[in-house]
Amino acid sequence: RRLRALIPVSLVAWVIYTAVTYPVLFTSFGLLGLAHGAIYALIGLGFATTNQLGRFINFSHGDVFMLGAVAATWLGVRILHAPPHSARGVVIVLLTVVVSALVGMIFSCAAELLVFRRVRRATRMVAVVASVGVALIWQNVGIKWNGSGTRKFTPVLPEVNLYIDVHSVLVHTLSTLAISVPALVIALVVITRTSLGRGMRAVGEDPDAASMLGVDVGRMVFAAFALAGACAGVA
Repeated sequence: RRLRALIPVSLVAWVIYTAVTYPVLFTSFGLLGLAHGAIYALIGLGFATTNQLGRFINFSHGDVFMLGAVAATWLGVRILHAPPHSARGVVIVLLTVVVSALVGMIFSCAAELLVFRRVRRATRMVAVVASVGVALIWQNVGIKWNGSGTRKFTPVLPEVNLYIDVHSVLVHTLSTLAISVPALVIALVVITRTSLGRGMRAVGEDPDAASMLGVDVGRMVFAAFALAGACAGVA
């Protein structure tokens, strides 16, 4: 037990030592790690929410994330022709975030209504296999939409670095933080501070007890999939 307690203490001590000894390097790589961590947190929050309320591992959630990225690229680059390194391009990036969140929500809710709701009373393995089937369908939707080959698009945000001494921080990293962190905070507020979130958490704890207290279980599960899809789309 003491050895286990030493692990987090050692990690905190190492982080403090690194921050004091190499402050510039710590800041540069710390921002990069926070940006990637915020994206993973958004995806993981949606995955955990559907897993808690749906009572199964949803293997199609990662493909909803993929479709959100395809939708953002399709709208921003192909339809709106976002110009690189301009204020209009930044506005278009923010617009694509909203649209990709809606796309993620639509695909996630479609899977819940058309597939997962119909196998809710079956065994957990049936739902898991169904989620693999949904994942394959979404993958083929992505292939039909964007093709299966590697594609390279013109960058919309400036490809410049903000230098801190001899180390650099990408503008893309700061942009990722500026979008994903507020989205993560909003999602957490919805789950922890609203009546909808309390209903979802009640169903996640005990759906039968929640139903007897007047909570619409089907509505809460649908809301969980909608929130998960929106988080994946923003990510």
